[in-house]
This record gives sequence, C-alpha cells and structure tokens, in this order.
Amino acid sequence: PVGTVWIGWARKSDKVVSQLFQFEGDRESIRRQAVLNALSGIIKNARD
Repeated sequence: PVGTVWIGWARKSDKVVSQLFQFEGDRESIRRQAVLNALSGIIKNARD
C-alpha cells in the first residue's frame, strides 16, 4: 500500500535490523518521513 516503507540498518559487528513503517501524506511527505526515520535509526545505532 501507499506509504509502506521498510528501513534497514546494519553494522559490521551486529546483525541487520529492519523496521516497517506506514506513513501518510503525499509522495514528498512520505519520502521526508522515511529519510527522517532512517537518519534517526542511524543516530540511535551509533549511540548503542
């Protein structure tokens, strides 16, 4: 469905983690939300 986005993160020393998101809005809004969530995941993984 429109707005369905899978985002995955991987580190050399850890397993791959993926997460399913369901965003609402137009194409640009969905892309923006996906990018923000992907970057948030990178920051979170860097801190762990």
